[in-house]
Amino acid sequence: EVLRALQTTRVIPVDLNVILLRMERNIAKLCAEEGRPEDAARYLTMAEERARAIQDLMFHAKTSSWRDLILHEQELLLEGEEEEGSARMKIALRFSQRESAWSAASDYLPLWAGLCAEWEEEEVQQVVDSLFYSGLVTKGGLMATTNLDAPEACQWDGPNSFPPLSSLLIDGLRSLPLSAAQSLAKLLASRFLANAYAGWRETGAMFEKYDAIAPGKIGGGGEYQAQVGFGWTNGAALSLMQAYPALLSGAHPGLPRGTW
Repeated sequence: EVLRALQTTRVIPVDLNVILLRMERNIAKLCAEEGRPEDAARYLTMAEERARAIQDLMFHAKTSSWRDLILHEQELLLEGEEEEGSARMKIALRFSQRESAWSAASDYLPLWAGLCAEWEEEEVQQVVDSLFYSGLVTKGGLMATTNLDAPEACQWDGPNSFPPLSSLLIDGLRSLPLSAAQSLAKLLASRFLANAYAGWRETGAMFEKYDAIAPGKIGGGGEYQAQVGFGWTNGAALSLMQAYPALLSGAHPGLPRGTW
């Protein structure tokens, strides 16, 4: 029943727009390298416009984070006349930011897109502090959301922790020239690795998601059992081990010494 109640077509998500922004920048770079300056300029313009829209429409000053937009209604307006008497239709949208008492890891994904790069240090510090005190940072790493009291939690709710979200946010934090951001990135990396290692010690496998509150416990919820493997988990773990080799020498009590 909870899946029937979802209103995904009414959500303009932060994380999807951040991914599209990064994609547009990458396409612009590839076009430039291939000697296609007009296409490069077009995609760069698209990326710049999207970045401004994310900042102007999604940044939530009250929480120093970003919030999804929720569509309320759509109105079809007739505008002008075209050939054969057909009218051009324009869609007018009304939306507002998601207002809720809970936080989501995706609320901070613009850090991965470098959208704080030109901010004042104090403003960036507020975002880092907001993430640290959001309730998303737990002993098992980064929790997907803090809405633990939801009657029917789905798999992208807390207490689940997803390696891709952890990896992207850690990369975003590492890109910031603030000691607090660097410390938080390392903390999240060490807790994710310790969580995944504890799960591996218990089961002999890596999983798609973990429990952020009970390290070593496999994530749950959703319409299927947690999958073993797992591509993004192994990728995130390898990336973080390269970024923080000291964590593999026993610097973190939850990680083994010299067994990787």
